Amino acid sequence: MKTITLILLFVSLQIQAQIQTSPLRDKLVACADKYIGIREKTGNNDGPEVEAILRNVGLGKGYAWCAALQAQIFDDAGLKNPHSAYCPDWFKTNVVYRRDKPTPISFVAKKGDSAGFFIPNKNRVGHIGMIYAESKWNYSLKEGNTNEAGSDEGEGAYNKFRNKKSIYIIADHLIPYEK
Repeated sequence: MKTITLILLFVSLQIQAQIQTSPLRDKLVACADKYIGIREKTGNNDGPEVEAILRNVGLGKGYAWCAALQAQIFDDAGLKNPHSAYCPDWFKTNVVYRRDKPTPISFVAKKGDSAGFFIPNKNRVGHIGMIYAESKWNYSLKEGNTNEAGSDEGEGAYNKFRNKKSIYIIADHLIPYEK
């Protein structure tokens, strides 16, 4: 039992060691924490919490809500954002990483960055999550409309552990606040 505890402590420290943060970024992630654990009522992008998140961006039940959750979190923190349930809208500005355009130096994410996933059958960025931790090979994200398996059409809001290679694009919407 002690060995497992020590391994988990080491992994936790490794995850937290590389991520850049600030009080504003901590506040944003704390706002995201409130939504982890919500679930759809029938698995059809519905239920009281999901529908409230969708209403915040002008939509009714039944729509994908991963990006709508991002907008809700930023709104809760009082921060400007694309305010859209359409994932590509979150990557029109403040892009700090794109898989097909490598950065000249080693990229280090920041807490609160928005991570986009390219979904081949949609032929676009079709899922989004918020980075809150980083290790050498993985990001930890807060995501809506996903599931235990990491689907882009899931039934709830989860903390997910994702391989960095699965991330297509990252945007930092806190740039205007930190200048």
